[in-house]
Amino acid sequence: MKVTFNYEVGKLYDTVFYIVTRLFEDIMIERAFLKYSDVTNLPHDTRFYKELKDKCPEIPNDLTPLCYCDSKHRAFLLSYIIRELNTENGTMGGLKSLLSNSEKSKQAFIDTYFSDFSKNDREKLYETDDCKTILSMIKNADIETSYQADFLCLLLGFENYIALLIETIEAIYPHISDLHSKNDDIIDNITNQLISSEVSAKEMLYSYFAIMIEKPTIYMFSIVNPYVARYEPVSNNLSFMLGEKFLISLSDDSIKYKHTELWSLGRVVSSKARKKAFQMFFKYESLNTGDIAYAVGLSRFAAYAYMDELLTEKAIVCVNNPDNTILRYALNTEYLMKMSESYANQAKEYIDSRMKGSLMSYERPKSSKKEHHEPQD
Repeated sequence: MKVTFNYEVGKLYDTVFYIVTRLFEDIMIERAFLKYSDVTNLPHDTRFYKELKDKCPEIPNDLTPLCYCDSKHRAFLLSYIIRELNTENGTMGGLKSLLSNSEKSKQAFIDTYFSDFSKNDREKLYETDDCKTILSMIKNADIETSYQADFLCLLLGFENYIALLIETIEAIYPHISDLHSKNDDIIDNITNQLISSEVSAKEMLYSYFAIMIEKPTIYMFSIVNPYVARYEPVSNNLSFMLGEKFLISLSDDSIKYKHTELWSLGRVVSSKARKKAFQMFFKYESLNTGDIAYAVGLSRFAAYAYMDELLTEKAIVCVNNPDNTILRYALNTEYLMKMSESYANQAKEYIDSRMKGSLMSYERPKSSKKEHHEPQD
């Protein structure tokens, strides 16, 4: 099978990753560095990110809605670039063209943050310029109150925000490119691992992602996010975005399902639409993204994003497709077994604690202010 190395897309990914992380640093450090540092058993490494902070210009706060992320939402900008940028348009010109298509990018933005809305409601949001209508829908999308006005302004003037985004990307990209050039030994090391005849990193990648199909492979590399490990089934190719630290730990089989626990199921079925989509996999041998979008009423972009989350969670796997054109997915039986094991262990722990009378009574902390405190994990 043909193997391609696309170094330019890695630079563009790092540019966008840096922009999102600068605006939502606490969330992104936790999500992109600390979490995967734990999964890979390696100390978290933010040295390149910190180096860029000292050199790059400030990121305009007006870009926050395009990069917005919280416990329920992934950053639109990062998800969109990962999904849409590939070898055919993987250049600065291709990225600018992708973003400048305001009709497509605005629709993708709405599909990202309003995915639980009906198709008619999403179309209404795309077309309307009525502030009350837009603000009402933003509130119903569980966007944090402090960012709702930013979302309103963006939806009323989307093209202006995209223009500012492109200007910012052009300002940050030279610093990213320079960083890659100065650390080309890291990229060479990753490349050598992937083409080494002694250890087949490709087989380990396929095993880690539970990929059950053979297709031409494209590799792209990040050094700003050294723990990234993502793959996108694009057209007739499998496209991998890899970080150095992840690849180092790839041979350790113990990390494969280390992050899988009972509570991770909540991310998989966190809304009615997601629950319905996930349940479909229990009824059919395999499904494609279009099947999910049609049956559940999601937009195609929202369905793609959900499939990406399921793939990242390893809840589903790519399976062989006779016509080899449209990728199909099926439940990952190993994931179900791990989840069942996690559920059984959690249930046993609870029953044992109850039998021993060791469960604690929750007491609200004393405070002079009347505040609502949720029990902490």
